[in-house]
Amino acid sequence: MKTQFGAKSAVTAIFMTHAVLNDNCSMLHHYLMSGENAFHGVSSAHVPVTLKHFQLLACLGRTPNFYLWHFIEVGAEFYLDEFDYLSKTDIAKSLSARQKVKVEALQSDLSSPSSDSRHGKKRPRRSAVTVQSYAVPDSDEDDLMDDSSYQEEKKKPVETNLQLWIKHLNQLLKAETRKYTEMKKRLEKESEGDVKVRIQKNDFVKSLTTNLRTLRKLESENRIKYHYEDTVDPLHSDDEDDEYTLRRTKRRKATHA
Repeated sequence: MKTQFGAKSAVTAIFMTHAVLNDNCSMLHHYLMSGENAFHGVSSAHVPVTLKHFQLLACLGRTPNFYLWHFIEVGAEFYLDEFDYLSKTDIAKSLSARQKVKVEALQSDLSSPSSDSRHGKKRPRRSAVTVQSYAVPDSDEDDLMDDSSYQEEKKKPVETNLQLWIKHLNQLLKAETRKYTEMKKRLEKESEGDVKVRIQKNDFVKSLTTNLRTLRKLESENRIKYHYEDTVDPLHSDDEDDEYTLRRTKRRKATHA
């Protein structure tokens, strides 16, 4: 399918989703590790990984395959879902494009000269419209405005692909952790007496917590290595890290006591 339809096609995207959900290592290896730079970079021959894949795994509570994490670490571009990268000529977008063409064709027919002539009226000839400008050509004010807008655009921080992955995966982790917190509160409220409820978190949350720390460490190393001065600061903490720090603090106090 990848050879026939290409790495960035709607058909291959469906097979990729099935490979992710079924933890098909052989297919994921072919989709994400093919090529000479399999262990050191991403190329157009690789099938994209999207945030949607992690969201689906979150619903199932399954551990993301190693290849997904490795693909992000070597520089995978961030996509929300497959529609972020599908080409305009792709099968998935051709249906909506056809509908748009039909609407535009109908509007064109309604405003055509033939439709006006049916009512006994001739369509007036279009004339060039002159747009009045109140700005003085080559003025110092224009130069200042252009320069300030350029400086603002230049100073605007950008996000690397790794930072985007960290940000969105962090949000996903917080959303999943919030579910456990709400469930715990509900069970404690329903239970009789002062009962502490412990809920075992699923494999997805455990894997995401561990691998997010690895991605943050890698991002920090890249920031030092490549001197990322014009990028936004990544998120360095989440609910899981706070809980981990709190547990370590309590353990130290108990040891000293």
